[in-house]
Amino acid sequence: MPAGSRVAACIAAEPDLALLVNNAGFGHCGLFWESDLAVLEAMHRLHVLAILGLTHQAGSAVTVQAVCPGYTHSEFHDLLGDDRRRLAPAFLWTTAAEVVDASLHAVGSGPLLVIPVWPHRWLIAVLTRLPFGLKLWLEAPRGHRPI
Repeated sequence: MPAGSRVAACIAAEPDLALLVNNAGFGHCGLFWESDLAVLEAMHRLHVLAILGLTHQAGSAVTVQAVCPGYTHSEFHDLLGDDRRRLAPAFLWTTAAEVVDASLHAVGSGPLLVIPVWPHRWLIAVLTRLPFGLKLWLEAPRGHRPI
């Protein structure tokens, strides 16, 4: 039985399910159009279709919460082979415990979108107010930015 089917069966068998946490995921570096399609499809199956199936199985009483942790000390960046010091300054990094605490604090009474630490909340507040063209320029890889 595939892992997703086993999890779905466990969810269906639990009449008093109170919390379902999906922490599955992986990252991929590179430009979209240069990326291996099989990797992108696997990412889509895990990040989108698995969540769809599990929340459907959990039923109508599901409250969805999106946690946007930003830079978090975990194995995620280790598996990508990233050097954390080159990715972001130390003050932008948080711990998994801080992410979990912020998420649990918001369950049931707080926002459905949780951004655990203030530097990320500040960055989101600023970046979402930038003109679209400037955002595209900032997000483009340095070698592909138009002048």
